[in-house]
Amino acid sequence: MIREKIGKLFVVAVVVFIISSGCVKEEKKIWTAKEVKDDWVMGENASYFKSLDSGDILIVEDVIENITPRYNPIANYSVTYINFKSGGYPFTFEGNLSQDFKVGDKVIITLHIIEVEKNGYKMESFAESWDAENEKPKPIDRDAIKHA
Repeated sequence: MIREKIGKLFVVAVVVFIISSGCVKEEKKIWTAKEVKDDWVMGENASYFKSLDSGDILIVEDVIENITPRYNPIANYSVTYINFKSGGYPFTFEGNLSQDFKVGDKVIITLHIIEVEKNGYKMESFAESWDAENEKPKPIDRDAIKHA
């Protein structure tokens, strides 16, 4: 019984140490689309977020101001451009989302920050909008956006 309690206490102590020492670095931030734009820095050799790091989770909460689906017959796929009330850059999602989302809908977009490098250029990106196999950006996965 004592040995079991000591074992559990040891496990708890190790977990607390790992979290407090910074080994678990994931941070969650909640922003509007405009805050995403305002935090983005494009440099000559790198593009990154001033306040986010690889491993962080970004939750974008905003209201749809405009939603525009587009079909590309050459590539045979659809995307949806969404602008938000707060401003910022439009977000591009895979597929036609116009049946699921409308102007005025409050949405939550969950994005995971990653760091990528291509041809010596370092960049922070969203895992949901990075094609790792072809090493290039892609529309955000449609599963990343939900109604609030």
